[in-house]
Amino acid sequence: MTLIAAQPVANVLAPQYTAPTVSDTFRWEPGLIYIARVGVTSTTITLVIPGVDDFTAIAEPDLAASAVTSADRLFIIDREARDTATGLVTVTYSQVAGVTAALIKTPYAA
Repeated sequence: MTLIAAQPVANVLAPQYTAPTVSDTFRWEPGLIYIARVGVTSTTITLVIPGVDDFTAIAEPDLAASAVTSADRLFIIDREARDTATGLVTVTYSQVAGVTAALIKTPYAA
């Protein structure tokens, strides 16, 4: 598990992509966008949503982009994605060969 830092942007940004591990984390704050760029190998990207529903006590469903190949996926990171105990957000990958990712901090809170 790797703790990654957000890249701030005011108006224009050329994201700096890095190779993720199979499980990356970052501190939640308003205005985050996580971008995953997948190569030719089919990959599932999962934004882990921790906790249980307050009314049903059923586990919150994760947000997954399945069978992504040669494409980018953007995830708007809202408050529900953070672990309330740690303040961290977790993104997992089914595999990481040919995958790069960037965490962007916009000046606009979601």
